[in-house]
Amino acid sequence: MGSKDTQIKETFHFDRIFKQSDNQEEVFKEISQLVQSALDGYKVCIFAYGQTGSGKTYTMEGDYLNPNSQGIIQRSSEKIFLAAKELKKQGWEFKIKISFQEIYLDTVRDLLLDSEDNIISKGSKIENPTTFEVSSYEGMLPYLKLATNNRVVAETKCNELSSRSHR
Repeated sequence: MGSKDTQIKETFHFDRIFKQSDNQEEVFKEISQLVQSALDGYKVCIFAYGQTGSGKTYTMEGDYLNPNSQGIIQRSSEKIFLAAKELKKQGWEFKIKISFQEIYLDTVRDLLLDSEDNIISKGSKIENPTTFEVSSYEGMLPYLKLATNNRVVAETKCNELSSRSHR
């Protein structure tokens, strides 16, 4: 008896797929309730997934120089600091700590460590990520810039605009 190659049909479902014409504000509007959930005490993770050149970095970081093109990170951070400011008026006290990691080639890297030795995962456990306490949105921006500069970039020939295709 010979065997035939069989194809298994996979079906995937997505809550939302953004079009190339969707702007940063529309993307943030879709996920802003996740930020509210984080403010309410829930653990939240936003995971950007896609092909090289599909816009993951732009969606997360946007254009720092153009307020209309800010990415999810800036918009989420701004929302968190505005909420904290309002709650402080009611007597609440906050400590806001930040950390930035990236997953690259199945390795978790600490983007706030400015060195080649920034791997912080052992198996599936993240060990001792660098954190900084910040008191304002503006105070967070230098750390965001450091994290952006410490991202792994490797050359590919897939897309000249990809973060992995230059630097």
